[in-house]
Amino acid sequence: MLEIRGLSAGYGERIVLRDVSLEVQKGELVCIIGPNGSGKTTLIRAIGGFADVYEGEILLDGESLTEMSLRERAKRIAVVPQNTYIEFPYKAKEVVMMGRTPYISRFHRESTEDVRAVEEAMRLTGTCELRERRIDELSGGERQRVVIARALAQKPKVLLMDEPTAHLDINYQIEIFSLINRLKDSMGVLCSIHDLNLASEFSDRMLMIHKGRIVAEGSPEEVLTERNIRKVFGMSSKVSRNPFTGRIFVSRLPKREKSINRRVHVICGGGSGIEIIRELWERGFEVSAGVLNVLDSDHDFARALDIEIVEEAPFSPISEERVKMNEELMETSEAIIVAPFAIGRGNIENLRSALRFSERKKIIVIDDSKIDERDYTGGEGKELWNRLKSKGIAVRDLKEALRVLGEKNEVD
Repeated sequence: MLEIRGLSAGYGERIVLRDVSLEVQKGELVCIIGPNGSGKTTLIRAIGGFADVYEGEILLDGESLTEMSLRERAKRIAVVPQNTYIEFPYKAKEVVMMGRTPYISRFHRESTEDVRAVEEAMRLTGTCELRERRIDELSGGERQRVVIARALAQKPKVLLMDEPTAHLDINYQIEIFSLINRLKDSMGVLCSIHDLNLASEFSDRMLMIHKGRIVAEGSPEEVLTERNIRKVFGMSSKVSRNPFTGRIFVSRLPKREKSINRRVHVICGGGSGIEIIRELWERGFEVSAGVLNVLDSDHDFARALDIEIVEEAPFSPISEERVKMNEELMETSEAIIVAPFAIGRGNIENLRSALRFSERKKIIVIDDSKIDERDYTGGEGKELWNRLKSKGIAVRDLKEALRVLGEKNEVD
């Protein structure tokens, strides 16, 4: 269907794209991702006929688009621009009728076929109830659906979309991409987008562009790798699967300051340590944690940051071997922070280990005053917790804990 071979394009003397090749088939949604200035919009504009093509071919069903007039190209290719603002207060149905411009001869009115095409486009996009409303009175999501209807009225074989959800809230973003997903059966769709997770959720294939060149192409699993994201976006990330959709999901990891060569061990569990570990890691501390069960949310977060962990099998009590390993990490740390975690028979050994170091290490206990709600041991956990508070340094929150550590910067 749409085939691009060795495309170099740009504006005037400025070359933006170099040697780009790709294909888009009918029934396929292909998303283009890349940082700002990478060439995403230029690729859309070059295919649509609004950027200069210096080398290469743009073919649709074997015909060269670059040799066609803009009118002929508009019968085959429709573009949904990033900016959908329309200056004059046209009615929605009039905006959609603009999509029939390539088919209407000069000084002629729209035909019955044109009217049918507009009605069908508005039906497909759920905009029939908006037909008499002014475009400047519509919400962002409504206006975007009208602009998509205008593109569909062109009866294109390929739909080009440049950041179609850039200025919409999350509900409208999902609504627009769900709509595109339903429409793609009758055409090919090529879409530039900045949201990696939205692209992963809806795309059949992805193209990653960097400095005007395609650096990765394939399924979301093949393109959205931690290595590719670091190389192209300069961002540390954790790539996993969305547990609700099964699609690839990218989480940004925090940026880290220069290491300050100070080690802190964190005792936590059940998500109680995520903020503590993140804050210490961002500030340059050498952080370790344990003992944590595999599948625990604190364990997953610590693994994502690649910090040293003592781990135990899922849903298993802490073994003597893991206790020993955990205490070895405590021995090499200048301080131990104990998070307000839920205490059960499976993890109570962590408190006992901390108590054994209370005479020779700085033990910082973050106390939320809810130990009765967090103790599932019949009182033993509460007793150990209170002993640890009396022997260590009890603080109310992480902000105080950092002050005790002697950290100059405070948590905002």
